[in-house]
Amino acid sequence: MLEGDYATKVMSRAKVSIEDEAKGIALACRILPESDLTICRVKD
Repeated sequence: MLEGDYATKVMSRAKVSIEDEAKGIALACRILPESDLTICRVKD
């Protein structure tokens, strides 16, 4: 996430590490937007 407010549901640590989550990386299917969001797609 680049901008905006959101909450996340529990994510698999095999997919998103604690470090990645702290950088704003999250699984789109686990995000609950609380405002308009600006996102950046991460490629494998």
